[in-house]
Amino acid sequence: MIEWTPVATKKINRIGYNKLKKRLYIDFNGSETDTTFLDVPESLYDIFIVVKSPDKFYEQLVVGYFEIAELSAHSKS
Repeated sequence: MIEWTPVATKKINRIGYNKLKKRLYIDFNGSETDTTFLDVPESLYDIFIVVKSPDKFYEQLVVGYFEIAELSAHSKS
């Protein structure tokens, strides 16, 4: 099960995490799919959802550090 947290930044609408699979999901604004990152520690997700600038955190500590698994469709409701 994915635990979603809304963040509403310029780039990111919400951030999700699946504890069992250690997957981080990012729902980018204007995107029809979620970007899925593999083998992400839960501690990174815990920090990500409370930082002052999630966009900057993503650029500095997520992108390029974790493998992107797939794109999965979701509804924007």
